[in-house]
Amino acid sequence: MTEPRRIRKEKEQELHKKLILDAAKRLFGKRSIIEVTVDEIARESGFAKSTLYSYFPSKEALVSELLDSIITDRLKQLEEIAASDTFPEEKILMYIRMNFEEAIEDKDMAAFLSRESHLFYEKTSRAFSKGILDKILSAFERSHTLLARIYNEGKEEGIFREMEPHLFSTFLLSVIRGIIVRWWYFEPDEDIKSYINPVYEFILHGVEK
Repeated sequence: MTEPRRIRKEKEQELHKKLILDAAKRLFGKRSIIEVTVDEIARESGFAKSTLYSYFPSKEALVSELLDSIITDRLKQLEEIAASDTFPEEKILMYIRMNFEEAIEDKDMAAFLSRESHLFYEKTSRAFSKGILDKILSAFERSHTLLARIYNEGKEEGIFREMEPHLFSTFLLSVIRGIIVRWWYFEPDEDIKSYINPVYEFILHGVEK
C-alpha cells in the first residue's frame, strides 16, 4: 500500500532537516560557530537559503536543535550506564569508552563540542540566548549528577575513597575532554581508543606505582 502523502511529506521534511543539521555540524567542526554564516550552511547542505529558513527561523534555532539532538543522545546513554546492573568501576569504563568511541564516529561533533565548550558553559556569553545557555547548563548539571551517583555507589561499596562527588565528576569530565581536544588538534591520526584503559586506570588509581 502506498504511504499517505502526509507521511511521505513528514519523512521528507525530517530528511531535509537532518541534511541541514549535518551540514551545519560539518562546518562547525572546522570553524567557530560564531563565524559560520547561514549562507554557508545553505550552500553546504545543498538547499536554498529560503528553504533553510523554512525549517529554522534563525541560526540560533538551528544550533538549538543540533544541541538538542546531541544532548538527548548523550544523556540517554549516560542514564543507561548509571542505571545498569554492573559494578561502579565498570560503569566508569563504559562512560570513558562511550566518549572516545563517539569522538571517532563523529569527529565533526567532537571538534564542535571541544571548540565551543567555553561558550556553552559561560553564563556571560553573548553568542547564545539565555534559553540555549540554560539548556546546556542543565545538561551539564545532569551529567554531573549521574556521574556523582556512580561515584557514590562505589563509595558506599567501599571501592572508592572519600571525595566530594562533584569533584570526581568534574575531574573525570575534564580528563576526557582534555584527551579528546589534544587528539583532535594535535594527533588526529592516533587511535584514541588506545587511551580508554590508561584513562580508566588513571581515574581509578592515579599515578602511584
